[in-house]
Amino acid sequence: MKKTLGILIRKKNNSDNKITKKLLKKEILTVWRKLKKQCNLEYMMYVIQSDLLTARNTYYIHCILPIEESEYNIIQERLSKYIKGNLWEKEKQLYRDFDICVGIYGKVHIQWLVDVERHKEWIHNKNKDEDIIQLY
Repeated sequence: MKKTLGILIRKKNNSDNKITKKLLKKEILTVWRKLKKQCNLEYMMYVIQSDLLTARNTYYIHCILPIEESEYNIIQERLSKYIKGNLWEKEKQLYRDFDICVGIYGKVHIQWLVDVERHKEWIHNKNKDEDIIQLY
């Protein structure tokens, strides 16, 4: 049975590349292609937002990804490689359980979404000026 993941990815600047929207679009497309080869994925919806909490000119990615429960470990593994992390920890924030991985190049939060439509609506409302992209 398919369930839906909500994924938040915060990328850190490294000394070689400054994080830009263009770079993140390219990287998330690469992650999508690699995941699609390993999993039976229908689509992924994502938006790249300015990260006002950490620093100027930094961004984070919100993703919605329907998957089979059996593919969860594959998703974790691919996202770990993306940020060069390996240890996943459980964290509880405001009645929600997250799996979090901190790596050299960023941080990933994953949670199972209970109300997918509400989450999609929240992304649309919060990002009226941003491009919400759906990959198939």
